[in-house]
Amino acid sequence: MLETTQQTERWLARHRLPYDELHISHDKTVLFPDADIVVDDLPRTLEKAVESGALGAGLLFPWNRAYVGNNFKLFQNLNEVLDYILTSS
Repeated sequence: MLETTQQTERWLARHRLPYDELHISHDKTVLFPDADIVVDDLPRTLEKAVESGALGAGLLFPWNRAYVGNNFKLFQNLNEVLDYILTSS
């Protein structure tokens, strides 16, 4: 788990994304009862987030393109994700 945490922290730093807490889990859905917004690239994770009442958004990749139009939004870049979050909150 330490390696995953370090990789995630490097990714967040590279993209200059601030965060208060970092939770690493194989089952991200355990965090959803307390989440208002979920940003992820896995369609199933985003579907579960929306089902729990959270706003779901993520980055668009060739492998998740078929899920465009579901109850969550997929974007080309993180700036678009942020704009969506700010205008939807």
